[in-house]
Amino acid sequence: MNDYQSMIDAYTEAGGTPDAFKDSKMAHLVVHKNKVMGSHLVRGLILEPKETESGVDIKLKVVKGVKIEYPVHLCFGVLPGTPGD
Repeated sequence: MNDYQSMIDAYTEAGGTPDAFKDSKMAHLVVHKNKVMGSHLVRGLILEPKETESGVDIKLKVVKGVKIEYPVHLCFGVLPGTPGD
């Protein structure tokens, strides 16, 4: 299993709704430690992630005049058993 799927599984176990990461109408970002594991944007949403040594800096912008119809899901975490935990 890849790290992206492991993050989604952990999100689900914590009570999150994993369908949010499969729905093309919903934007999402998945971060493990300081790595962007996956993302999906929708029209009018601009995401500029920058991986750093200690995490991820993120600029998230909505284009003026655009309404984002669905929630934007942000999932940040550290998988169990990874070195440096």
